[in-house]
Amino acid sequence: MANRNCDIAIVYRIHPKVSKTPLVFADDKYRLAETCLRSLKAGLNGLEVKIWALLDNCPPRYQKLFESLFSPEELVCESLPGVGNTGTFARQIEILCTQTDSELVYFAEDDYFYLPDRLVELVGLMRENQEIDFVSPYDHLDYYTLAFHQHPVKVRATAQRHWRQANSTCMTFMTRRHVLQKTRPLFMSYINGNYDVSIWMALTKMRAFDFTFFLHCGLTDRLLRTAYAKAWWYGWRQLLCGRRYQLWTPIPSIATHMESTAIAPIIDWKTEISKLQRQIKKDRN
Repeated sequence: MANRNCDIAIVYRIHPKVSKTPLVFADDKYRLAETCLRSLKAGLNGLEVKIWALLDNCPPRYQKLFESLFSPEELVCESLPGVGNTGTFARQIEILCTQTDSELVYFAEDDYFYLPDRLVELVGLMRENQEIDFVSPYDHLDYYTLAFHQHPVKVRATAQRHWRQANSTCMTFMTRRHVLQKTRPLFMSYINGNYDVSIWMALTKMRAFDFTFFLHCGLTDRLLRTAYAKAWWYGWRQLLCGRRYQLWTPIPSIATHMESTAIAPIIDWKTEISKLQRQIKKDRN
């Protein structure tokens, strides 16, 4: 298939089992998956895309869902035999590092809900600010509740929202192909047991050298202590010799992880989901 010179290349990994406790459809992964994928499609409105669907042990109707939303020129479906979270993540890295359809690349998971048209903002931010290396669509609730994130940050404004420079995010994010190629070894450490927060800590170097904070918090927070140790164990070369990468996140959020305990603040997500459900029902009629 010929290269398409797209605005963004996306690898979307999907699995037919429910993870944790989502905000809606906790007992129906297909409806959850359909809702999230349709919201992604709405969020991409106006963008030229190439999307790979990593169907990890998915029944045929999951592939049919992708085929109903994306044209054959846009879509590549790849069936995997239940390789799990780390296996699909490794495949995401491989595809996005080697594809030549777009310099902007996006890691997508199947349990994120997007607001309509907003992914255009992520593309615009990256194009207009070449110094930005990574951008997330998710204003994580942890930024407001965990001591780990309570430190001075840079903030910039666009016409639509503010953006915060962050020390970490999850594994749904946008970057540049050449940046991903350079940071690939560190992201691949996730396959070997590294934490996502530890990878981001090594890349952004935010909090990584704050030994007083970790000495104090590590006495009571085992997870934080472990994350700090993994950042140095897997990322010492990047921390000591690599450059500091920039990660930015939106305020308010462009998307939310659907885990009920970590919904992005301010926005009434249930109302937004209901709007999309009404549109889905209308389209079927």
